[in-house]
Amino acid sequence: MKLCRFRLHDDPTPRSGLFHDGHYYETDGQQPIGIYKPDDVTLLAPISRPPTIRDFMSFEQHVLNTRKKFGREGVQREWYEAPAYFYLNPLTIYGPDEPVEKPSFTDEFDFELEVAVVIGASGKDIEVEEADSHILGFTILNDWTLRDVQRREARTGLGYAKSKDTATSIGPYLVTPDELESRIISTDNGAHYNLEMKVILNGDLIGGGNLRDMHWTFAQMISQASKSSLVSVGDVIASGTVGTGSLLEHERGYLKPGDEVVLQVERLGELRSRII
Repeated sequence: MKLCRFRLHDDPTPRSGLFHDGHYYETDGQQPIGIYKPDDVTLLAPISRPPTIRDFMSFEQHVLNTRKKFGREGVQREWYEAPAYFYLNPLTIYGPDEPVEKPSFTDEFDFELEVAVVIGASGKDIEVEEADSHILGFTILNDWTLRDVQRREARTGLGYAKSKDTATSIGPYLVTPDELESRIISTDNGAHYNLEMKVILNGDLIGGGNLRDMHWTFAQMISQASKSSLVSVGDVIASGTVGTGSLLEHERGYLKPGDEVVLQVERLGELRSRII
Protein backbone atom coordinates (compact mmCIF):
# COMPACT_ATOMS: atom_id res chain seq x y z
CA MET A 1 0.00 0.00 0.00
CA LYS A 2 0.93 3.64 -0.49
CA LEU A 3 -0.17 5.33 2.73
CA CYS A 4 -0.58 9.11 2.64
CA ARG A 5 -1.82 12.26 4.34
CA PHE A 6 -3.57 15.03 2.44
CA ARG A 7 -5.87 18.04 2.52
CA LEU A 8 -9.07 18.16 0.48
CA HIS A 9 -9.64 21.30 -1.60
CA ASP A 10 -9.44 24.36 0.70
CA ASP A 11 -10.19 22.43 3.90
CA PRO A 12 -7.10 22.73 6.14
CA THR A 13 -7.95 19.54 8.05
CA PRO A 14 -5.33 16.81 7.50
CA ARG A 15 -6.81 13.53 6.29
CA SER A 16 -5.20 10.11 6.05
CA GLY A 17 -5.66 7.22 3.68
CA LEU A 18 -3.99 5.56 0.74
CA PHE A 19 -3.27 6.04 -2.94
CA HIS A 20 -4.44 3.27 -5.27
CA ASP A 21 -5.18 3.08 -9.02
CA GLY A 22 -4.92 6.82 -9.51
CA HIS A 23 -7.27 7.78 -6.68
CA TYR A 24 -6.89 8.86 -3.07
CA TYR A 25 -8.96 6.91 -0.54
CA GLU A 26 -9.68 8.56 2.78
CA THR A 27 -9.93 5.95 5.52
CA ASP A 28 -11.18 5.69 9.09
CA GLY A 29 -9.21 2.78 10.45
CA GLN A 30 -9.57 0.23 7.67
CA GLN A 31 -12.87 1.61 6.37
CA PRO A 32 -12.86 3.85 3.25
CA ILE A 33 -14.95 6.99 3.81
CA GLY A 34 -14.11 8.98 0.68
CA ILE A 35 -12.59 8.64 -2.80
CA TYR A 36 -10.90 11.62 -4.48
CA LYS A 37 -9.14 12.45 -7.72
CA PRO A 38 -5.54 13.80 -7.64
CA ASP A 39 -6.74 17.32 -8.50
CA ASP A 40 -8.91 17.30 -5.37
CA VAL A 41 -6.09 16.81 -2.87
CA THR A 42 -2.90 18.46 -1.66
CA LEU A 43 -0.44 15.90 -0.40
CA LEU A 44 1.17 16.37 3.01
CA ALA A 45 4.22 14.67 4.48
CA PRO A 46 3.15 11.06 5.21
CA ILE A 47 4.22 11.56 8.83
CA SER A 48 3.92 14.98 10.45
CA ARG A 49 5.83 15.01 13.75
CA PRO A 50 7.82 11.82 14.27
CA PRO A 51 9.18 11.30 17.80
CA THR A 52 12.73 11.25 16.41
CA ILE A 53 14.55 11.34 13.08
CA ARG A 54 17.87 9.50 13.07
CA ASP A 55 19.89 10.14 9.91
CA PHE A 56 22.63 7.61 9.19
CA MET A 57 25.56 7.51 6.74
CA SER A 58 25.13 4.20 4.94
CA PHE A 59 26.48 4.89 1.44
CA GLU A 60 30.25 4.40 1.19
CA GLN A 61 30.47 6.32 -2.10
CA HIS A 62 29.02 9.46 -0.53
CA VAL A 63 31.56 9.27 2.30
CA LEU A 64 34.41 8.83 -0.21
CA ASN A 65 33.17 11.70 -2.38
CA THR A 66 32.74 14.17 0.46
CA ARG A 67 36.06 13.32 2.13
CA LYS A 68 37.87 13.74 -1.18
CA LYS A 69 36.24 17.15 -1.52
CA PHE A 70 38.07 18.19 1.63
CA GLY A 71 41.41 16.64 0.67
CA ARG A 72 41.03 13.39 2.60
CA GLU A 73 41.56 10.01 0.98
CA GLY A 74 39.59 6.88 1.83
CA VAL A 75 36.99 6.24 4.51
CA GLN A 76 37.86 6.48 8.18
CA ARG A 77 38.17 3.12 9.96
CA GLU A 78 35.49 3.98 12.51
CA TRP A 79 32.82 4.25 9.79
CA TYR A 80 33.06 0.51 9.19
CA GLU A 81 32.80 -0.41 12.88
CA ALA A 82 29.16 0.55 13.45
CA PRO A 83 26.41 2.57 11.71
CA ALA A 84 26.79 6.26 12.63
CA TYR A 85 23.96 8.79 12.82
CA PHE A 86 22.87 12.22 13.98
CA TYR A 87 19.43 13.66 14.77
CA LEU A 88 17.27 15.89 12.57
CA ASN A 89 14.57 18.23 13.82
CA PRO A 90 11.12 16.54 13.86
CA LEU A 91 9.42 19.97 14.07
CA THR A 92 10.60 21.18 10.66
CA ILE A 93 8.98 18.61 8.36
CA TYR A 94 7.95 19.64 4.82
CA GLY A 95 5.74 17.65 2.48
CA PRO A 96 5.81 17.03 -1.29
CA ASP A 97 5.53 20.17 -3.45
CA GLU A 98 5.84 22.36 -0.35
CA PRO A 99 8.22 25.30 -0.91
CA VAL A 100 11.36 25.34 1.24
CA GLU A 101 12.85 28.65 2.32
CA LYS A 102 16.59 29.15 1.94
CA PRO A 103 17.88 30.24 5.36
CA SER A 104 19.25 33.78 5.33
CA PHE A 105 22.44 32.83 7.19
CA THR A 106 23.83 30.35 4.64
CA ASP A 107 25.47 30.75 1.26
CA GLU A 108 25.70 26.99 0.65
CA PHE A 109 22.21 25.50 0.81
CA ASP A 110 22.21 21.87 -0.34
CA PHE A 111 19.89 18.89 -0.81
CA GLU A 112 20.53 15.24 0.04
CA LEU A 113 18.82 12.32 -1.73
CA GLU A 114 17.89 9.67 0.84
CA VAL A 115 15.38 6.93 1.63
CA ALA A 116 13.88 6.59 5.10
CA VAL A 117 11.86 3.99 6.94
CA VAL A 118 9.20 4.66 9.57
CA ILE A 119 9.05 2.35 12.57
CA GLY A 120 5.79 0.46 13.04
CA ALA A 121 6.63 -1.61 16.13
CA SER A 122 8.55 -0.30 19.14
CA GLY A 123 11.49 -2.16 20.57
CA LYS A 124 14.70 -2.03 22.56
CA ASP A 125 17.90 -4.00 21.90
CA ILE A 126 16.43 -5.28 18.63
CA GLU A 127 18.49 -7.99 16.94
CA VAL A 128 19.48 -7.45 13.31
CA GLU A 129 17.63 -10.63 12.32
CA GLU A 130 14.35 -9.20 13.65
CA ALA A 131 14.77 -5.54 12.75
CA ASP A 132 13.16 -5.56 9.28
CA SER A 133 9.88 -6.68 10.86
CA HIS A 134 9.75 -3.37 12.77
CA ILE A 135 9.43 -1.34 9.53
CA LEU A 136 6.01 0.13 8.76
CA GLY A 137 7.00 1.68 5.44
CA PHE A 138 9.48 3.48 3.19
CA THR A 139 9.56 7.06 1.92
CA ILE A 140 11.86 9.54 0.18
CA LEU A 141 13.68 11.99 2.45
CA ASN A 142 15.54 15.20 1.59
CA ASP A 143 17.94 16.27 4.35
CA TRP A 144 18.39 19.97 3.53
CA THR A 145 21.88 21.01 4.67
CA LEU A 146 23.73 24.28 5.22
CA ARG A 147 27.25 23.32 4.13
CA ASP A 148 29.08 26.41 5.40
CA VAL A 149 27.41 26.08 8.81
CA GLN A 150 28.09 22.33 8.77
CA ARG A 151 31.84 22.89 8.34
CA ARG A 152 31.93 25.24 11.32
CA GLU A 153 29.97 22.79 13.46
CA ALA A 154 32.25 19.91 12.51
CA ARG A 155 35.20 21.82 13.96
CA THR A 156 33.50 22.16 17.37
CA GLY A 157 33.54 18.40 17.93
CA LEU A 158 29.86 18.34 18.97
CA GLY A 159 28.49 17.15 15.64
CA TYR A 160 25.87 18.64 13.32
CA ALA A 161 23.01 20.76 14.68
CA LYS A 162 21.98 24.08 13.12
CA SER A 163 23.23 22.97 9.71
CA LYS A 164 20.60 20.22 9.73
CA ASP A 165 17.55 21.49 11.62
CA THR A 166 15.91 24.09 9.38
CA ALA A 167 14.04 21.70 7.03
CA THR A 168 13.53 18.03 6.15
CA SER A 169 11.23 17.10 3.27
CA ILE A 170 9.47 13.72 3.33
CA GLY A 171 7.09 12.02 0.90
CA PRO A 172 5.09 11.60 -1.16
CA TYR A 173 3.88 8.31 0.33
CA LEU A 174 4.74 5.78 2.99
CA VAL A 175 5.13 2.60 0.95
CA THR A 176 4.57 -0.61 2.91
CA PRO A 177 7.19 -3.40 2.68
CA ASP A 178 4.95 -5.75 0.69
CA GLU A 179 5.17 -3.31 -2.26
CA LEU A 180 8.94 -3.89 -2.42
CA GLU A 181 9.08 -7.69 -2.01
CA SER A 182 10.18 -8.32 -5.60
CA ARG A 183 13.13 -5.91 -5.13
CA ILE A 184 14.52 -7.43 -1.93
CA ILE A 185 18.08 -8.76 -1.85
CA SER A 186 18.28 -10.92 1.27
CA THR A 187 21.49 -11.04 3.32
CA ASP A 188 22.53 -12.22 6.77
CA ASN A 189 22.44 -8.56 7.85
CA GLY A 190 18.92 -7.84 6.66
CA ALA A 191 17.36 -6.77 3.38
CA HIS A 192 18.86 -4.62 0.65
CA TYR A 193 16.52 -3.12 -1.96
CA ASN A 194 17.12 -2.81 -5.70
CA LEU A 195 15.60 0.63 -6.26
CA GLU A 196 16.97 3.27 -8.63
CA MET A 197 17.44 6.75 -7.14
CA LYS A 198 17.71 10.04 -9.06
CA VAL A 199 18.06 13.73 -8.28
CA ILE A 200 16.98 16.32 -10.84
CA LEU A 201 17.88 20.00 -10.46
CA ASN A 202 16.00 22.51 -12.63
CA GLY A 203 15.19 19.76 -15.13
CA ASP A 204 18.73 18.30 -15.34
CA LEU A 205 19.60 14.85 -13.99
CA ILE A 206 22.72 15.47 -11.91
CA GLY A 207 23.12 12.45 -9.64
CA GLY A 208 21.75 9.30 -8.10
CA GLY A 209 22.42 5.62 -7.62
CA ASN A 210 20.70 2.54 -6.24
CA LEU A 211 19.43 1.80 -2.75
CA ARG A 212 21.05 -1.64 -2.90
CA ASP A 213 24.46 0.07 -2.62
CA MET A 214 23.97 0.86 1.08
CA HIS A 215 26.86 -0.56 3.10
CA TRP A 216 24.67 -0.73 6.22
CA THR A 217 21.15 -2.19 5.93
CA PHE A 218 18.10 -0.64 7.56
CA ALA A 219 18.06 -3.70 9.84
CA GLN A 220 21.57 -2.89 11.05
CA MET A 221 20.67 0.77 11.54
CA ILE A 222 17.52 -0.05 13.52
CA SER A 223 19.45 -2.50 15.65
CA GLN A 224 22.17 0.07 16.35
CA ALA A 225 19.62 2.79 17.22
CA SER A 226 17.84 0.45 19.65
CA LYS A 227 20.90 -0.55 21.69
CA SER A 228 19.99 0.28 25.31
CA SER A 229 17.45 2.74 23.84
CA LEU A 230 13.83 2.60 22.75
CA VAL A 231 12.99 2.83 19.07
CA SER A 232 9.37 3.97 19.04
CA VAL A 233 6.40 3.76 16.68
CA GLY A 234 6.66 6.68 14.25
CA ASP A 235 10.43 7.09 14.55
CA VAL A 236 12.19 7.81 11.26
CA ILE A 237 15.43 6.05 10.29
CA ALA A 238 17.10 7.64 7.24
CA SER A 239 19.69 6.04 4.97
CA GLY A 240 21.98 9.03 4.52
CA THR A 241 22.90 10.39 1.11
CA VAL A 242 23.39 8.16 -1.91
CA GLY A 243 26.66 8.73 -3.77
CA THR A 244 26.43 11.87 -6.00
CA GLY A 245 23.10 12.71 -4.34
CA SER A 246 24.17 16.16 -3.08
CA LEU A 247 25.60 19.35 -4.58
CA LEU A 248 28.63 19.00 -2.31
CA GLU A 249 29.76 16.17 -4.58
CA HIS A 250 29.51 18.23 -7.78
CA GLU A 251 31.43 21.15 -9.25
CA ARG A 252 28.54 23.59 -9.38
CA GLY A 253 26.94 26.30 -7.25
CA TYR A 254 24.61 25.80 -4.34
CA LEU A 255 20.85 26.33 -4.25
CA LYS A 256 19.19 29.71 -4.67
CA PRO A 257 15.57 30.91 -4.66
CA GLY A 258 13.73 29.73 -7.76
CA ASP A 259 15.58 26.41 -8.02
CA GLU A 260 13.53 23.22 -8.20
CA VAL A 261 14.80 19.95 -6.71
CA VAL A 262 13.13 16.66 -7.64
CA LEU A 263 14.08 13.42 -5.87
CA GLN A 264 12.89 10.20 -7.50
CA VAL A 265 13.10 6.69 -6.08
CA GLU A 266 11.73 3.72 -7.95
CA ARG A 267 8.40 2.52 -6.48
CA LEU A 268 8.48 5.24 -3.80
CA GLY A 269 7.51 8.09 -6.09
CA GLU A 270 8.75 11.65 -6.50
CA LEU A 271 9.50 14.35 -3.93
CA ARG A 272 9.47 17.80 -5.52
CA SER A 273 10.56 21.01 -3.76
CA ARG A 274 10.98 24.62 -4.90
CA ILE A 275 13.41 26.94 -3.12
CA ILE A 276 12.03 30.32 -2.07
